[in-house]
Amino acid sequence: MDIFEFTKGESPLIISIPHAGAYIPEDIAKYMTDSALAVPDTDFYVDRLYGFAKDLGVNIIKANYSRYVIDLNRPPSNEQLYKNRRTTGLIPEKTFTGDNIYKDDFLLTENDIEARVKNYWQPYHDMLGKTIISLQEKFGYTILYDAHSIKSKLPLLFEGRLADLNLGTANSTTCPQELERKIIDVMEKSPFSYAVNGRFIGGYITRNYSSAADNIYTLQMEISQKNYMEETSLYAYTEDKAKILQKTLKKTINGIFNYFQSEDFAHTKQCCGNCHCQLDS
Repeated sequence: MDIFEFTKGESPLIISIPHAGAYIPEDIAKYMTDSALAVPDTDFYVDRLYGFAKDLGVNIIKANYSRYVIDLNRPPSNEQLYKNRRTTGLIPEKTFTGDNIYKDDFLLTENDIEARVKNYWQPYHDMLGKTIISLQEKFGYTILYDAHSIKSKLPLLFEGRLADLNLGTANSTTCPQELERKIIDVMEKSPFSYAVNGRFIGGYITRNYSSAADNIYTLQMEISQKNYMEETSLYAYTEDKAKILQKTLKKTINGIFNYFQSEDFAHTKQCCGNCHCQLDS
């Protein structure tokens, strides 16, 4: 099983899909509980949702291994990303509903962690970093769109029901504010509820790769799964719902392209840094 699948595009946009993989190698699976082997916290079908992006020339990288093997959206140091909030780490030990991922007699060692970083985490990020640099050199800028989904209700992680669309830009620091506003405008005109830098402000990928000085911009989109699939144990893709959601997602991607072809972006690149269009840094 390849660590990831990569589709090369002809645009400066990359879609990263780090949590849609469900594969668990046998040497790890044998230590896992039955509930974990069902991989319930997978970002199911996210690659299918964004399938239209290939025709738009978007570069796409999608992980094949489960986040239970290692979480590609966490730093290799396992630093806490969301202060004072319950979350999962680099190698999760609990599911989103609090169930054990590993059997009682399993002990995760430092050697285990180092091996998983080397074998599963590093190849994905090597490819992601290489692609970002290549596109930045070719176009003079690049945008990284980190695509996720999650169940709409997870009491251990957040109260109530999650908004349908959740845009994260690390509190408006990882992409130009004008681009953020354009995406918000798409969400406002859609049939979906939305939040901006609410429960999800962007994980390691969004925060680590952003560099305004190099015209490398990032954002995360977290989608509530009820909008395109069954959230029960069946995890079935719901075609009718998905088509409606894809219309909004396609408008979002086209809105990103339109922004980078606009005078707003040209001004952002040339600005002295004292005007409202710049990133807060």
